Amino acid sequence: MRRTSHKLSLMFILILLGLISIVSVVYAVLQDRLYINVKTMTQSELTFDVGFDTTPLTVVPSNANLDECSNSQITITKTSVKINQISLPTKNAACSYQLIIKNNGNMNAKISAITSIKPEGETCTTNGSVMTCNHIEYSIKESYAGSGDNTTINTGDIIQPGKSRTVWFNIKVVGISDNSDEPENDINQVDGGFTITYSGY
Repeated sequence: MRRTSHKLSLMFILILLGLISIVSVVYAVLQDRLYINVKTMTQSELTFDVGFDTTPLTVVPSNANLDECSNSQITITKTSVKINQISLPTKNAACSYQLIIKNNGNMNAKISAITSIKPEGETCTTNGSVMTCNHIEYSIKESYAGSGDNTTINTGDIIQPGKSRTVWFNIKVVGISDNSDEPENDINQVDGGFTITYSGY
């Protein structure tokens, strides 16, 4: 009787060990498949791709005779915009460049930081997407300089997946009462602009 009981106990232990082994193998397989599925979903479904279209759409001078706008070279990357060189007369002159921010990804993109690029050798004050350097104001706004619309882009702004936002990079003379158009009175600056940082949201 004892032998029978012993054999049954041994068989029960062997069966239990076998079941544990089978469960362990099944769990490992399911875990691997779950990891692969999550990894594949993350890579294929979450795409972060946002920034400037690197070609300005339109250039608007403050008046038709202001050649400095068309002659100035603008540099655009996906995350920055700057004027390589600008020479503006002191008679309320301005140049405006229309840009497009595109969200080509499939997740919300938030403007997390706006960093000014100070012109060489200039002292500047910055407030968000507006920077003033020795009577020249740089800004990124919803409209061109002189339109009356002073709405700026701001940190926290959201660009939804597949959407675009039209903005203007404006450079204009401010705070000068002198109306002379003589070339020696022109204000010259180099490399002024902004860098925009985005994050997923």
